[in-house]
Amino acid sequence: MWLCSASSVVQLFTAAVLWLASPHEARSHTPVRLFVGSLTPQSVSIGPRGIVVTDAPRAVRDTTADTIAVIRGHGDDGGLIVVHAGAGDRVRLFSDVTIPAGDHVTGDVVAVFGSAHVDAPVDGDVVAVFGSVDLGPSASVGGDAVGIGGGVRAADGVRVGGDRVSIGVPVQLFGLPSWAAVLVFLVILWLSWLMLAAVVAAVFPQRLARVAVTASRRTAASLLLGLFAGPVLGAVGVGLLFTVIGIPVGVLLLLAELVLPWAGLTAACQQLGCKLLRRDPATSRGLAPLVAGSLFVTSVFGFSAILWGVTPPLRIAAVFLLLVGGMFLFLLSAVGSGALLLSLGGKHPDGVGGTAGPAPVAPAVPPVA
Repeated sequence: MWLCSASSVVQLFTAAVLWLASPHEARSHTPVRLFVGSLTPQSVSIGPRGIVVTDAPRAVRDTTADTIAVIRGHGDDGGLIVVHAGAGDRVRLFSDVTIPAGDHVTGDVVAVFGSAHVDAPVDGDVVAVFGSVDLGPSASVGGDAVGIGGGVRAADGVRVGGDRVSIGVPVQLFGLPSWAAVLVFLVILWLSWLMLAAVVAAVFPQRLARVAVTASRRTAASLLLGLFAGPVLGAVGVGLLFTVIGIPVGVLLLLAELVLPWAGLTAACQQLGCKLLRRDPATSRGLAPLVAGSLFVTSVFGFSAILWGVTPPLRIAAVFLLLVGGMFLFLLSAVGSGALLLSLGGKHPDGVGGTAGPAPVAPAVPPVA
């Protein structure tokens, strides 16, 4: 089963790369045969609406009604990947779905990682996952209107037969586009974190250097300890809350669980900045390593926001960068947290941060007669 799924992912990725690289439109309507995903025969037709994949028994039917997947759609099927669940449904992945006035959808309208713009009657539900639902003056919804990660906006007089559900509010700031507002939010978040990290670097420069050196020298051990430290501290802290004597200790452990990832991320960004600037973490001073390391991490999320706002087909790359950035941030925090514990809060190793003992004095040699 997992082999078939991997095969489908590889085929979709290959088709996406071809779509991005190809500047022309395919116009051949000759169906071909191949195996897709489940290794069952499929029919593929290349036409002005894109590459249409249908079940082999349904190949003689209308391809727009029983489409499983469309890559490089045109017109109202714009976007990198377009999926129809059935004859009356309109489903889009990583693109917006638009139902213009004069159209009529007998099923559901769903946009995943995109928004749903509807200005016509829809008999079923209208759902946008990580997007918003916009209902024009000619729209009507027989079921529910749901915006997950976005909002539900409807013109005056629009009828919605079911519920209107908004989970999350789209990021808007001073009238900026959502992706630009995300960039502004990232800059504010980065500057706020940098101010706190600068205080730590100014008050505990030697301890921060020792933790950074520990993260560099014992990266694997720091990662393993950091991965287990948080859950263990949380479990022990919650357990102590159920005892009368251990309540103060439990509260301290829970607070440590909250502070440890942030402190570990600060030390890890210090070490990462030293790597980027080619500095020795044992002797590096100033804010330059912290600025370089944290800016490198923040830029991953910034590029993800920019790709999301450029064009719908690039939202796949935006989601990929978002996942990579989140994983990278998690690993940095784990390594830093483990190094903080291994160094006993920055007390070790000796000889880092200018705390080494005085150099031994060579014994005096009497002059040779």
